[in-house]
Amino acid sequence: MLEAPQGIEIEERALYRARPLALGHEAADLLLDDAIALLHSGEAARHFAQECARLGIDRAGVAIAALAPRIAEAAGTGWREVATAQEPSDRALLVMAADMCQTGVRNGVAR
Repeated sequence: MLEAPQGIEIEERALYRARPLALGHEAADLLLDDAIALLHSGEAARHFAQECARLGIDRAGVAIAALAPRIAEAAGTGWREVATAQEPSDRALLVMAADMCQTGVRNGVAR
């Protein structure tokens, strides 16, 4: 939950609704080979982490590319790598994920 400065109130509203689905075995198999998961919301991050646990997927083998720091936090710990987009936009997330796939450098740190 966001903490607002004194005198400021925040009202949360759901702007969309997503229906979480179970990861199938084909998707789970893709996560076993140096995968990067792109996470766009905190709810998706929590659900993804739960699905990895349900399927016995080792978090140490999966990197996370998150749209924002709060989303990365919602995914929990133990991932091979966690990176957040420089700004909360789809473009920034996709550029970062492409860089993670191609360069071997994430968040300015060489792998």
